[in-house]
Amino acid sequence: MVGKDSKMNKPQKQTFADITAKFVGKPYSEYGKGPDSYGCLGLCYAFLKELGKTIDESVWQYQDLTMDNFIEPWRENPKRLERILIEASNRLGAEVPVNEKLAGDFVIVQSRIKGYFPGIYVGNSHVMASYADMGVRVFQIDNEGITIIKVRRL
Repeated sequence: MVGKDSKMNKPQKQTFADITAKFVGKPYSEYGKGPDSYGCLGLCYAFLKELGKTIDESVWQYQDLTMDNFIEPWRENPKRLERILIEASNRLGAEVPVNEKLAGDFVIVQSRIKGYFPGIYVGNSHVMASYADMGVRVFQIDNEGITIIKVRRL
């Protein structure tokens, strides 16, 4: 039986898990920034924004690259773009030692198969990222050949 307790009438605050669940399972779109689909950088941008972190898209502008045209050069020269991704991330928040990562941190991970890619650390040795062939999903670090190489905290 529901009483007239004032606590019962207050809306519950969204949890980190609730926010993460809004993104998982959404399809990949090269330039997607949500809410229906996400690219790799678009997912990170939208997720951090949802957490209340202020993200200026210009952090991803590097020479002739932006968040909106990042994928074409990636196809042409993945190694160059991996280096640019790491350099651009240096302008995002503060660097944190990998062993001090917290849920909500922006990370760059290295995959044996996919090279470097951006993601969000969601805790418990898991990273959320958007892949062309899988959409937005959560990966287990190390267990799926994924290693975090850089952590940035906003």
